[in-house]
Amino acid sequence: MKCIVNEGFMPRYRFLLREVNIPREDIVRIIKKNPRILAMSVSQNLQPKIIFFFIMTLMMTPNDVRKLLLKYPGILDYNLESTILPLTRYFLSLDISAHEISSILLKFPRLVNCSLAKVKHVVGYLRFELGLDADGVRKVLYQAPEVVGLSSDNLEGKLAYISDVLVPAGRNETEENTTDYHAEMLAKVIVGMPSLLHLNVEKNLKPKVEYLTSKLGKAGLARALDRMPMLLAYSLDNRIKPRLEMILDANVDGGKITVGIPKSERDFLHWLDASARKAQQKDSMRKTSTRQSYLDVIDDRDNGRASDGEPRVQQIEKKSKIMHWTRPRRTSKS
Repeated sequence: MKCIVNEGFMPRYRFLLREVNIPREDIVRIIKKNPRILAMSVSQNLQPKIIFFFIMTLMMTPNDVRKLLLKYPGILDYNLESTILPLTRYFLSLDISAHEISSILLKFPRLVNCSLAKVKHVVGYLRFELGLDADGVRKVLYQAPEVVGLSSDNLEGKLAYISDVLVPAGRNETEENTTDYHAEMLAKVIVGMPSLLHLNVEKNLKPKVEYLTSKLGKAGLARALDRMPMLLAYSLDNRIKPRLEMILDANVDGGKITVGIPKSERDFLHWLDASARKAQQKDSMRKTSTRQSYLDVIDDRDNGRASDGEPRVQQIEKKSKIMHWTRPRRTSKS
């Protein structure tokens, strides 16, 4: 037993503690999650991956390495030369920097589970099927790297659902132009909020879409997502519902949810108060204008004015001739 500890546990433990600066309790947690680390060579396995690749190549800090290994210690099981480096070179060829690859791995360390062919297929789909430009693809991979782990059916199903939500309404255009606009809008929403692609449709997206459609209408929701793609990323019960109900109760246009939802609670209440006052002023001005128009009609009728604004009496005088005469004087008899 002492031999096993000295030859198996202690060398790996000392390496992680002294050279990577991982605290003792975290080392124990990492090894419990992946006991195979005890069989890995320090000089031929752990050191090349952790020191030369994670820290020196991707510029991770020791704390980044600690977080990565706590999240997915199984990343150390993958071969550096045949799996990890080819993926890294491909991401670099997409103009994704080493520092950005570091962030991608910290968000989605199971990226190493995906074959290079699978990653290339997803990138090709985003680029040529969805129509994203190179910058859009990089943004999706950086902000939502989980997308490369989705099956083709899963990815296409989510895009089809989001696409249906964005169907433009009331556009009097040719089918080809409408399709082009629709594709551009879908691409804009995905690039604006890539994390939509790893949200569950039935449990997450659908309840939000149904609620917002009931309040804003389908066309209203499409316009809101066009302005703010990240709207569907907010919590339905904790953010979307409470704020939209307050907006509607204040007689403010529900489409303004895109302005109010990202604000802090305090700023939101100040904004809502100002918006409510502004809405009341507009409503008051509209009612005043309507009332004045009504009174003008009444005045015209009471004053006997014709449609051209000229008094009716004057018109009558023009059409008829008024006879003037004098009474003859009587002559006195002489």
